Amino acid sequence: MGGDHDLPNPGDLLSAALAACLDSTIRIIADRNGVVLDHLVVDVRSEVDVRGTHMVDTSVPVGFQGITCDICARAADGTDPALVRKIVVAAERSCVNLQTLRNGVTVETTLR
Repeated sequence: MGGDHDLPNPGDLLSAALAACLDSTIRIIADRNGVVLDHLVVDVRSEVDVRGTHMVDTSVPVGFQGITCDICARAADGTDPALVRKIVVAAERSCVNLQTLRNGVTVETTLR
């Protein structure tokens, strides 16, 4: 979006918040189900066309056009892979940030 991109921008922070929320939700649900995760990586990639944000092209909507969450989860040997999939599905349903992004929320802005 401009600059050196040497620090996180708001889009980076939103993506990181989603990744962190999904990661922690998966870990909580796995723990509650007695599943030991040997490996978990949640990678979030967001697509944005900044022409709308920069008012270069007002026909381009402001905001992400798409977000992809890639989850690589591996449980301890002997764990049924179907159980790992069930945990990820439950986490997807329970992740506050993911559900907020999917379903939207009313946001009010005030100027004081």
